[in-house]
Amino acid sequence: MRNNFIKAASAVLLLASVMAFHCSCSEDETTRVEYQGTFYLGVNLKDATCIYKSGELLCVLEPNSQIRGIAVMPDGCIYACGDILNIPENGGNALTSAPAIWKDGKRLDLDLGASGSMTGMVASGNSWICCGTLKGDDGEYGVIIEDGKVVYRSESDISFKCMDRGASGDCYVVTDENGKLSLRRISADNWELKTVDVIAADGSEGEWIPNCIHVGNADIAVGLTKFNRTTFESDAYFWLDDGRGIERIGNSSVASDITFYKGWLVVGGYKETVKKTPQYL
Repeated sequence: MRNNFIKAASAVLLLASVMAFHCSCSEDETTRVEYQGTFYLGVNLKDATCIYKSGELLCVLEPNSQIRGIAVMPDGCIYACGDILNIPENGGNALTSAPAIWKDGKRLDLDLGASGSMTGMVASGNSWICCGTLKGDDGEYGVIIEDGKVVYRSESDISFKCMDRGASGDCYVVTDENGKLSLRRISADNWELKTVDVIAADGSEGEWIPNCIHVGNADIAVGLTKFNRTTFESDAYFWLDDGRGIERIGNSSVASDITFYKGWLVVGGYKETVKKTPQYL
């Protein structure tokens, strides 16, 4: 069970393949570029969770922690969000998690509740913003947290999966409501809901899992994975808000991260190899 969580949370590291699709944000024809920059990675390994800067180990988080998002601030501070896994003894299946936010590898003392997970994070000026799903007496609900304070809460039975912030300052969050995926736009001025656009809904053929989102100057893209409950295999897709709907990327693959670059939609991810035995997939 723990390996499944590690695999999902390590997606940003496993950039085994990259595919590009032309989109409406520019007409530039760019097929190959060289990019130099500083990269920060949250790495969920078997025995430790670490943050790296361009290959240099910066810090190791507490045991059973999982990183879901990172924000690097102008002053150099590194924030991370995710959860702490409560792994049951004696091989039980009641795996739970508690939401967590770290600054430079140290967990912040925030009252986020005893159960849930933070799943996306961005830096915005001198502030950091993250989203996630918490569990209360009335069920699950999604939240947006800015600088440690909850500024938005959804209705019950809605979970927040990933987020980004547009040039206007508004937050765009991909939500899951009983298998129906939607894109919410939330005003940064008063933290009220502006719009809701349906992306996809689960069906008999599989379950939709949103992995990543990027808000560009003209387009919004979401990276999706369709999980087959029968074969335990995954296929990567992407969704654009330009009306074309969902398009398939490849079989036995997962979309891990997504962005726009000079008129191209670039999707990073990895290919899967599924080995089947009587007890293990």
